[in-house]
Amino acid sequence: MSPEHRAASDLLTADEIALLRRALLEWGGPARCSDELAVGMGFAGLQDLLDQCRRLRAALAEDAPVAPVDWARVLLATEIVFVSDLAGSGFEWSTTTGLSDESSLQTLRAIQRKLARTVRPYYGTAEPSARNRVLSELDQSTRNLILSVDEDGAPGIPDAVRDFIEEVTFADPEDILSALREALADDWMALPVWARNLAYRLACLQRPDDPALLREAAADLLSFGPDWDETAEALKARAAELESQSKCGFSETVCGGLFDAGGVVDVDLGLRGQAVARICFDATVTILTSADCELRIETEAVIQVSTEEHVAFDPQSPAAAAAHLVRLARDVITEAHVGEGGDLVVAFESGMNLTVRADDAYEAWGLVGPGGRRVICMPGGEVGVWSDDGTSDVRDSFH
Repeated sequence: MSPEHRAASDLLTADEIALLRRALLEWGGPARCSDELAVGMGFAGLQDLLDQCRRLRAALAEDAPVAPVDWARVLLATEIVFVSDLAGSGFEWSTTTGLSDESSLQTLRAIQRKLARTVRPYYGTAEPSARNRVLSELDQSTRNLILSVDEDGAPGIPDAVRDFIEEVTFADPEDILSALREALADDWMALPVWARNLAYRLACLQRPDDPALLREAAADLLSFGPDWDETAEALKARAAELESQSKCGFSETVCGGLFDAGGVVDVDLGLRGQAVARICFDATVTILTSADCELRIETEAVIQVSTEEHVAFDPQSPAAAAAHLVRLARDVITEAHVGEGGDLVVAFESGMNLTVRADDAYEAWGLVGPGGRRVICMPGGEVGVWSDDGTSDVRDSFH
């Protein structure tokens, strides 16, 4: 959490907090706000005002850290709802809140004095643009960092934090992602949010055209509250744009008459760069990717954990390999191809490999991509392709 984020109890008394929470509640009752006024107070519109008031009331009640821009919103919303009879509670304030105008004014003046330093970047201005807001908070963060340095110049932050920042700042994206994924696999909640945000940000800056990485970073941001939702959605939109440009899903080879060429024994399925979004265990083991592809494993398979360790498992009872399969979540596919006889081999960035052999009696594996296109390894190793228009092509070209 940034040092400028302050909990209510650090700044205000219980009575002052109670006044702010009551004022925010008024916006859902007697107060009458327009979209234009809500925007002027720093919200996206009326509905956002109501949603944010609920969020901020909860933050005040739970004594959770609040950002300076949110303290500015709380203060301005309180001032307007208390004073204005046109848009706020006005003359009805004492009736709807049970608080007298005199005591409320005294409490509000105390709040204004105590919050002055926190909300100073927003004095005399409308809600700043997102860009300016970031710069204002960055400026404050920079000043706080300077203040955290002792007079003799010794850093006021732990050595481990300083070392991590120095290392991650100049690391290659592959090294950053390797360290991230290993740490998250060991204990998903152990790494501080600021550290994982910084690491993903630096990796994305170095690989801005990697849709799988962008989606992975977006998913991580969405796991930690609403503060970064807009950034996460922007990353997802960029990933979708990149995927549409590259016609993600199955490769052109698979989708465009793969089996017209006899004797093909090694075919790329076009999954390279897609991240594993989820692993599902049912009667089969199913891997869902960041590009909406679904790989279903139906017969015995082998996961290669390292050069020395290979674990065979039955999808109907995969306990022997479950711990290894779960580790594939967020891993990135580096290769996925069909070999001779219909065997499927999938390689991952972590170094693990998954192999599914064709079965004489059952469908061994199946892949479903965007638009319903499917590739299925049928009994005996024949591989069938169903295109999005429902036509099929089933050959034994892999024998």
